[in-house]
Amino acid sequence: MSSTSHLLTLAQNILHNASLLDQYHTTNHLPSPSFEIDGPAQITIPPSEADVVAAHSALLTETRQLNRLVAGPVSGLVSTNLEDVVSLHAISRFRIAQSFPLGQEASFESISRRTGLNRVDLERVLRHAMTSHIFCEPRIGFVAHTAASRVLAENELVRDFVGVMCEEKFKGSACVQAFGADAVRRGPKTVDALVRWNGAKDPSESGFSLGHGTNNGLYAELQAHPGRGKRWANAMSQFASRIPIQPVADAYDWVCFPRRFKPAPFAKEPAPDACSFSQALLGDSTVVDVGGGHGPVSIGLAKLFPRLRFIVQDLPEAIGSRPSLPDDVADRVDFMAYDFLVEQPVRGKSVYFFRAVFHNWPDASCVRILRNQVPALRPGATVIVNETLLHEPGSLPPEQERQRR
Repeated sequence: MSSTSHLLTLAQNILHNASLLDQYHTTNHLPSPSFEIDGPAQITIPPSEADVVAAHSALLTETRQLNRLVAGPVSGLVSTNLEDVVSLHAISRFRIAQSFPLGQEASFESISRRTGLNRVDLERVLRHAMTSHIFCEPRIGFVAHTAASRVLAENELVRDFVGVMCEEKFKGSACVQAFGADAVRRGPKTVDALVRWNGAKDPSESGFSLGHGTNNGLYAELQAHPGRGKRWANAMSQFASRIPIQPVADAYDWVCFPRRFKPAPFAKEPAPDACSFSQALLGDSTVVDVGGGHGPVSIGLAKLFPRLRFIVQDLPEAIGSRPSLPDDVADRVDFMAYDFLVEQPVRGKSVYFFRAVFHNWPDASCVRILRNQVPALRPGATVIVNETLLHEPGSLPPEQERQRR
């Protein structure tokens, strides 16, 4: 298909999907998207409107593709947004575009050997860049060039422009409160950390630590600065409040654990005597929400399952800044300061629950956190890890994949 026909196809699809979205707003007497001060702050479409949800998702994908197509690969590379710069910075620093020939495929493993960047971080960098059409993955585990990566491979002037943007302009633009040599020291350090600790195993071996001039990892640094720790806890609570509780409620049988505690959809709570045997074995229906912040998940589950009690654990800064509990769950949700890098002090409970915890930690720390729970576990206790996992490349709409990567 020629560029012209691709251009027209995208434009026609955008018009079609924009018409569906506009019709939905008009029919339901909702304000249309607008840049004006009185425009809606968020576009929310209920899942029941499947066609409109699909049209909205397609619009986000297709408008971004149209922008990239019309701009062309050179413009797309030299005028990229800051959110894309980290992956582009790594591509530039490790000379990934020049690491394998045009017109050929190369495995992640071979690119890792040629560039010196460990395979795990290489996959993260390139799969994010691919959502902006820089490289592609024609089959799982193999990389090929696109128009944009071809320009990087062939055009030294463009490569140098990208290098200046990432190494000079990007570092300077992020240091609005630092000047002179300190500005360089405090600039964005993600790629510097990849170079220094290729395959880091400790939380302190990170761009965050380099950028803030500290030997601490993120959470140790937040503990050392309670004001920042409180701000972080509030931000995470706000983020968690936007995630629906129902998928968590449906993923496990919160009523009849531990004997039926396995991933499965359970739409309704069974009759009071349906779980009497397992509850007799259980004795204590308490869930320990480890690293639970202000407790939005525990509060949501407590509303749905009135026989459960919850203990929400987090660092003192998070626990101290929590809002008041809703009256209908206040007698069943407790809070406790706890650092999960030390041994779990709450023993003999039914469930130890980790939601969105381990993605922020290197593997060695995850093992340590889990081992710290072992002395607290009694026979029949359950440890639940509820985490966001990346889908296979190309299995989600491009805009959704870009956000996740």
